[in-house]
Amino acid sequence: FIEFLRLEMLVNGPQADTSALEQQCVNADPNYGSMWFHCKNHQLDSTRQVLRTAKECVCEELYHHRAVYQHAILRSQCNMASSLPPVSPIPGVSEARDFCTGITALNRRS
Repeated sequence: FIEFLRLEMLVNGPQADTSALEQQCVNADPNYGSMWFHCKNHQLDSTRQVLRTAKECVCEELYHHRAVYQHAILRSQCNMASSLPPVSPIPGVSEARDFCTGITALNRRS
């Protein structure tokens, strides 16, 4: 659900209406993986609250790493993607594995 949230925000912007996603998440008994627990601030947080916290976290990540996402979007939309220069090194991002779950702070803990 958190990765789908990221996709919604990439496609529709940070103000994306995620109410339908919240309802699907409530009804689906989400996968309680590491990203879910990272976004859960208290053991009594509801599914909606965890997803809203995740939205804040994802928004921050998208902003912080916007150059990576902009470059990837440009490469995916451009017919001459191979002629684009590689993305410049970004401070604080050392490896591709920083993005394996989409929350770099979480990826660096393991």
